[in-house]
Amino acid sequence: MFAQTLYQSFRRYRTLQTDRISALPIVILMPHSACNCRCVMCDIWKDNKSLKQLEEADITGLLGSLKRYGTQQVVMSGGEALLNPNFFRLCEMLRKQNIKISLLSTGLSIERKAEKILQSVNDLILSLDGPAEIHDRIRNQWRLR
Repeated sequence: MFAQTLYQSFRRYRTLQTDRISALPIVILMPHSACNCRCVMCDIWKDNKSLKQLEEADITGLLGSLKRYGTQQVVMSGGEALLNPNFFRLCEMLRKQNIKISLLSTGLSIERKAEKILQSVNDLILSLDGPAEIHDRIRNQWRLR
């Protein structure tokens, strides 16, 4: 274990010292380019006419590179990653390669998808902006009370 860690450290060091990437321990993927929030400080939701989302074939195409560069963790971001209808399948493909998954989310779909998230994701990072009224005002999400 120590030798592997030392080797990975050396590869990261080489990447920083040269113009060649030899290690990518963490990779950020954006499974879906749209978002279900309308945040006042963000423009992802505005004018997203060229909606893009990752497919299984995209992940299959990346697996060789992720292995070659020693990727240990993938951060699923976006837009809102959970909007991708194949999100959990993409996670499954990565986890089969012993890659840990972190999910960055607005949190709007968490309750509905909680069980699958627990099975598919190692870490969950939510956008929180304070008490409910402040959060909802910033995110332009008004709750029915």
